Amino acid sequence: MPLAVLNAAVTDVFADAIEILEKDLAAGKKSDDALMDLTKKLMTNSINVVFNGDGYSDEWIAEAQKRGLPNFRNSADAFTMFNDTKAREFMVKHKIYRETELDTRYNVLLDNYNTAREIEFYTMNTMVHQNIIPSAINYKLKLGDVLTKQKAIGVESSTELDLYKRVNYALESLYDSNRNMMNELSALPEDNQKKAHKIAHDLVGKLDEVAKFANELEEVIPDDMWDLPKYYDMLFLR
Repeated sequence: MPLAVLNAAVTDVFADAIEILEKDLAAGKKSDDALMDLTKKLMTNSINVVFNGDGYSDEWIAEAQKRGLPNFRNSADAFTMFNDTKAREFMVKHKIYRETELDTRYNVLLDNYNTAREIEFYTMNTMVHQNIIPSAINYKLKLGDVLTKQKAIGVESSTELDLYKRVNYALESLYDSNRNMMNELSALPEDNQKKAHKIAHDLVGKLDEVAKFANELEEVIPDDMWDLPKYYDMLFLR
């Protein structure tokens, strides 16, 4: 699909260029002059998207915004261009897609996006309750046992106490964040477009928040008490 859009855009420019050249040549303009005028016209029309710096930098993001260029930061927002009659006109005009085909693609893309994201949320919820929370509670029990025994014999337990507080805070935050995420998930609208917008702008941030507290627990809970693969395992072990 991306290649189809890019090739359609090139086709549209070629079609415009041919029309301009044929008109100028028919009016008696020399071919070299007609080509030079066309080149100037194309450069003038496209100068707004020319950037000779790092296209992946924050500098270009700021510059593009200043120039009034769109910058879709998520799929849900980008998909809306399928509904923009003017934006998709060049694909229909050159018979690359029919209107109905673009409508269908838009609906399928939305449905796929929503389904994939919902699977992510439910998978995270399952991992939180079946793996992460039990691991954190077991580690808290172990630390609590050490704290109780050392207190009984009058030994300072500042390290264990600090770890206990850290695990407890991350666990409580994880549970609250996950509960909020699932509450918003259950309240998503039925309309696919509204659902995608809500997911992209609200729920993905909630997912990141849950992951943040899960990562904090992963950092401090010992390997033998953590029954999920850790980042180290996934990145470096074969």
